[in-house]
Amino acid sequence: MATRTQQLVPMAQLLGLSGASALSGRFGVSPAALYASAAVLAPCVAPYTFTVMWSGVQALEAKAAGAGNAPSDAKTKDLVKVWSGQNLNRALIVLAAAALSAVAAIS
Repeated sequence: MATRTQQLVPMAQLLGLSGASALSGRFGVSPAALYASAAVLAPCVAPYTFTVMWSGVQALEAKAAGAGNAPSDAKTKDLVKVWSGQNLNRALIVLAAAALSAVAAIS
């Protein structure tokens, strides 16, 4: 039996894509511009990872390896919370690129 979230997510995706498609048609954004935007946006994950996330990732790797300069347990918990938010942002970048491509495909 599907959970409520599993039932709502496809509906939300469909509504979001149809709304984005309507907006792109209303504002006259061409599919080529949407594809170009998606092509520029998707590779931005790597610079985001290396500029924003890298110091936290290295600290977490040091803790996992048991290095002497590893952060304390309390600091590690804070780092994991920060990392999870940053990882969500990274996923949203990819999601935005996919949404732009999907809107371009149905335009």
